[in-house]
Amino acid sequence: CPRLIPRKGLLIFTEMSQHFSISEDRAQVTLENDGHGHHVSHIALCSDLVISNGKSCAEFAVVSSGHAVGIVIGVSRPTLDAMSSAHVSWNWKDFRSKSWGMDLSDGMLLHAEDEVAWTGMQEIREGDTVRMLLDVDAGTLTVKKNGIVLGTAVSFEGPTGDLCWAVCAHSPVEQRIRIKAVDPAEFYVALRNTCTAMYNLAISFSVATLFERT
Repeated sequence: CPRLIPRKGLLIFTEMSQHFSISEDRAQVTLENDGHGHHVSHIALCSDLVISNGKSCAEFAVVSSGHAVGIVIGVSRPTLDAMSSAHVSWNWKDFRSKSWGMDLSDGMLLHAEDEVAWTGMQEIREGDTVRMLLDVDAGTLTVKKNGIVLGTAVSFEGPTGDLCWAVCAHSPVEQRIRIKAVDPAEFYVALRNTCTAMYNLAISFSVATLFERT
C-alpha cells in the first residue's frame, strides 16, 4: 500500500488502498471505478497524525460522490492495514471493527455491528463540507455540516485510544474527498460569532426602541 512522507503541519492521506489516487498536495483522494461495484471497500488513512487524547478536528469536502452512497468518514485505528482491508466483502467488518464513522448516505454512525441514529443526523451530498470534532477523552464525534452544527454522534463504545482520520469508500461511481486540519478551538467559532452578532443586534434594537419612546 502506498505510504507517503507527510509534510509538517498538514493533515494528509498517508496510507491507502491501491485503487485510490491522490492530488491537492496529498489532501485529496479519488476512488475510480474499480469494476467491483459495491462489493469491495477501499480505505484511506491520515495515519501520520495519531490522536490519543484531547481533541482533534478535521474538515471533509465531498468534491464528487454521485449520491454519496458508499462513503464513510470518521476515525480509525492507525494500525488498520488499508491494503488488506481493500478486499473485504460488503459488510467491511475489518474497517468497521476498528473505526467510528458517519455514513454520508443517511448520517448513521457506524462501528462494528452498531448502526446508531443520533439527533440531528443528515444526509451528506456532493458539494457539502463536513467538520468533525473528535473528543477522545469524552468518546464523542461532533458533526458540523456547511457551517451548521448538527449534533454529537456517540456510539455504544465511544472512540478512544489511538485514532487517526479516515475515509472508506465502496461505490461503482467516482468518489473524491478532500481533507484538511482545523484547530479544534475554531469548531464553534462561527456559531459563537453568530450568537454574538444576534445579541448585539438585539441590544441595538432595544436601545433604538428606548430612544424612540423618550
